Amino acid sequence: MPQALAAAVRTGVEAWQELQTVMRTLAEVNRTALWSAHPGTQHAV
Repeated sequence: MPQALAAAVRTGVEAWQELQTVMRTLAEVNRTALWSAHPGTQHAV
């Protein structure tokens, strides 16, 4: 990889990892809210 691109690629990878973490957290919050809204029902995870 050209040296000039290395920092930009690293920044992009870090941003992607942060986005994945946020999306996992959001999915968990949504699952919790769904289960709270519909107690007693089974939802596939």
